[in-house]
Amino acid sequence: MENLSENKVFGKYEIINQLAVGGMGQIYLARQHDTYGIDRLVILKSLFPEMARDKECVKMFLDEARIASNLNHPNIVSIYEIGAWEGNYFLAMEYIRGEPLSTLVKRSLDLGEPVPIPFVISMMHDTCAALAYAHKATDIAGAALDLVHRDISPQNIMLSDSGILKVVDFGIARAANRYTQTYAGQIKGKITYMSPEQLRGAELDGRSDQHALGTVMWELVSGQNILNNDMSTTDVLDWKLNNKIPRLSGNREDIPIQIDSILAKMTANEPEKRYQTTQEARDALKELLVAYTDLSSEKLGAWVTHLAGERIAKRHEKIAARTAEFARIGEEKTPEPQEPLTLNPTPLVPLPQAQEHGEPTQRNMSTAVLLGVFLLVTLITTGLLYLGGKPQTSLQAPQNPIVRTSQSHGFLILNTQPSGAQVFLNGKKMGQTPLAQLQVRANHHLNLEFKHEGYATKTLELNIQAD
Repeated sequence: MENLSENKVFGKYEIINQLAVGGMGQIYLARQHDTYGIDRLVILKSLFPEMARDKECVKMFLDEARIASNLNHPNIVSIYEIGAWEGNYFLAMEYIRGEPLSTLVKRSLDLGEPVPIPFVISMMHDTCAALAYAHKATDIAGAALDLVHRDISPQNIMLSDSGILKVVDFGIARAANRYTQTYAGQIKGKITYMSPEQLRGAELDGRSDQHALGTVMWELVSGQNILNNDMSTTDVLDWKLNNKIPRLSGNREDIPIQIDSILAKMTANEPEKRYQTTQEARDALKELLVAYTDLSSEKLGAWVTHLAGERIAKRHEKIAARTAEFARIGEEKTPEPQEPLTLNPTPLVPLPQAQEHGEPTQRNMSTAVLLGVFLLVTLITTGLLYLGGKPQTSLQAPQNPIVRTSQSHGFLILNTQPSGAQVFLNGKKMGQTPLAQLQVRANHHLNLEFKHEGYATKTLELNIQAD
């Protein structure tokens, strides 16, 4: 990026680099720097300018800010500022010098090192503390927020190199005072960790987050994915709705026998059979922590440094170089706040009639697309919009795939067989399958591309129409 000043946000945020692109906006690492003495790293979440012209999208974006700004807890990421500049909205939040739990666990298993049980219990205890607080949180008038995170997963639990845990991304949380309400039957979150009632599109409370956290804990202790990566989306839904997690105490010598009962209770299919509050789950984990008298945040931080220290150090080398570059071009002064927010968004452009194409390279992927505005029962019985293909053959897909909905907004659950395919929406990388947070609007055409090493690239132009 040659003209660094193009990346100034409100004059006091220096964009260092882009971290991710989501369904509604972009996420950046930035430096907040002004003449009043504030000099810190922040995470900026911006809303695409074209979505800023959509009142519903603006409400959804502000929902996240409004909910998160009511939360003040040492294990929840802090919100610094909510702003807008020339029609572009942004949210500035705390930067964590560390990595998401998903990255740390993958690195640990790649090294052949199971996650130490004391660390698992400590991290789950602190996550319970954050959720117990959030579930009981109130607004400034003392009214209950009735908050449910709805997307507890390893990706949304951050751990710093000083051993501090933070829960992040209340972006799809549901609260009683939200201006934007989730439609009946609409599910949001990562499907692997969803509670049965969330998958059914039923009313949720804090026990749904507890089920998700129990699933995370099972994977940390076992060192395995709770679901087979080759399972179709339909099979995943069926398993989640009808099965119980396996026992673990016999798998590792260092697993306390109480772990099985705690996990079984947290992940019970019926909410009434779980701990009735996340605080109760936290208390059960706290009893286990008593046995680990030498556990400390310093040791947890050392574990993070062991797994990701080089990665974190390289990130901060780039930060230092970027900061020096800003200084060299005279950006250390406080500029007049006259520059628009330029984050180079890619708009969702209308596309021609839906068609699927792609020449096979070695093997073919099967893809599954699920529109979240339908009731889950309808999705299962209709078989979703499923595009399948056998190895060494071309993908046989509908010539004009159309998803119909009675709602104006929804989201897509995307999966491939095998999973782990990179998903691109209109040329922008959105993540990898299974992907369950791709928000869409009715009467729009979407260009979806799936890429997986060793498989033919699949492109699907999806037409979403309102009835």
